[in-house]
Amino acid sequence: MSRPALVVVDRRSDRRRALSTALSEFSYEVVPALDAWQAAQFVEELGATLVVAATDPDESPEELRRLWQIGLSPKTSLLFLAGSDEQAADAPDEVFTLSPEVSRSPSLGALVERVRLILLGRELGLTPDVETSALVGDLSRWPFFSLLPRLERAGIRGRLELPLGEIALDRGAPIAANTGKARGVKAFCRLGVASVEGLFRLVPEAKPAAREIEESAAVLLARAVEDSLGEGPRRVCRVEVRMSRELLDATLLPLQAEILAVIDEKTTVGSLLDGSAATDGETLAEILRLERRGFLALIEPPRSVRVVTDSASDLSRALLTADDVRLVPLTVHFGERSFRDGVDITSREFYDRLERSREHPSTRPPSIEVFESEYRTLRDAGAEDIVSVHISSKMSLTWEHAREAAIRVERAAALDLPRDGRRNRIFVVDTLQCSLPIGFLALFAARMARRGVPAESIVERIGAMSPRVHSFFVVDTLEYLARGGRIGRARAWVGQLLGIKPILGMAAGEVAPFDRARGGRAAQRRLVELMRERVDVSRPLVLGMSHANAPIWAERLHALLRDAGFQISELLLTEMGPIVGAHVGPGTVGAVVFQPTDEERDWVSAG
Repeated sequence: MSRPALVVVDRRSDRRRALSTALSEFSYEVVPALDAWQAAQFVEELGATLVVAATDPDESPEELRRLWQIGLSPKTSLLFLAGSDEQAADAPDEVFTLSPEVSRSPSLGALVERVRLILLGRELGLTPDVETSALVGDLSRWPFFSLLPRLERAGIRGRLELPLGEIALDRGAPIAANTGKARGVKAFCRLGVASVEGLFRLVPEAKPAAREIEESAAVLLARAVEDSLGEGPRRVCRVEVRMSRELLDATLLPLQAEILAVIDEKTTVGSLLDGSAATDGETLAEILRLERRGFLALIEPPRSVRVVTDSASDLSRALLTADDVRLVPLTVHFGERSFRDGVDITSREFYDRLERSREHPSTRPPSIEVFESEYRTLRDAGAEDIVSVHISSKMSLTWEHAREAAIRVERAAALDLPRDGRRNRIFVVDTLQCSLPIGFLALFAARMARRGVPAESIVERIGAMSPRVHSFFVVDTLEYLARGGRIGRARAWVGQLLGIKPILGMAAGEVAPFDRARGGRAAQRRLVELMRERVDVSRPLVLGMSHANAPIWAERLHALLRDAGFQISELLLTEMGPIVGAHVGPGTVGAVVFQPTDEERDWVSAG
């Protein structure tokens, strides 16, 4: 394999020699250059993968523009060591930029590690974060079971940080894992099952973590696959022992005996999984065997109120499952072809098609008949009341179709009343929101339903909460807003030329511009300021983030929010689906914040 070719640009010979020598020690082919013009020649002749450029505070604007132009090429990355804060602020978003404090550090070790990280990212297809300290990706494009083998082949040493935990790697092999209270093999398998959506970070480290896992990566992945197969009972199911002569005389496996020994009146499937040293799959398998033998019973908790939402809510499958929210998909159309959001097309497939399609997609609400079928299914399953939470009626006919379906089902239920004695009510809520804010309200409604709050009170409370769910998002390109007729072509062209990034949000049920900034970094900083203006940063809040095929920008915004002083009690990370993505386009990143009152905090918490 040929060595990566790097170009080091610096007018100062002492710094140029020191940096070139340090990088050469890691088997890189390093070529020194005096200026951007010479660097561009070497990039063309050598096919250099990376240019490392150091500048002085008084560097000319022409030289800076030539350097940055190198970094805009998809074939070459630029690590820009800014000579001043102004240079760092003005650098294009596509350029890896280090602040003057980092650039002037006397130690070259940290700088060399950043160079190696960028090269590793190019090899793996991942992007460094804003501080060039970790690689960032999204599990929708890098599924867990294909990501781990690739990291093993690359011989990675470090931490793989996942939405629900982390895995320590030594030369690519998993040596430790943790998620919640679970550790080791159990944690690895649990992460393998749960890690289907969301951002991940790969953090290189010089020293390996303490070893907790002895199995090979191949064995671990096989065990995780086994744990992920099939659907078992929900974690909230209560477990009861069924005493009988057969149970007293039965020969039990050690894990079966362990399960039966700890069951009391408060035991749930979740508590058995958490309390066992075995993997979740192994424990579930024995629970189901004991149930089939009649030795225990699984009892679903009563659910008199069920919650429905639509796919414009951008809730991940994990969140929908955890809070038992039913999803009705909208439809996205590319010309003559139509796809049900999340059923016939994933977010990844949608953005791939969007970027190569000449036809701008359109979206359609679910039909009245689809809603009617969903409501009848829930009614037949025992739901007494249904709370249906939907995208703003000013943006879609979804709410109208849901309301008409509710009227039909309620009329039919009224006719059946003498026969079954039940009256089903369906409350259809117009949230006046779009994207993840709808998801917030649907989750809050489901959590209140789980706590026994009546349907009328749930509707009243989420109605009071909705105006306090604040959301903003930064659009990367104006092209898709222009395609959809949201702004004029001329305005979009001028905005792109100037690097304008609009900051949009919800106002009176519609998307509206709140501000704008030049460049993505400045726009994200302004977004954080807008959010701080709307909440008390000293009190707990729920924070959400979503992105449209833009994991690196989502990670950058996440870093800004972490440093902004918010007291985050719960963080939700999702990807914008086709319904929202069709209008804002790839590269869009948004954040949502809701600050509950002291009383509301108990209603909406995930626990």
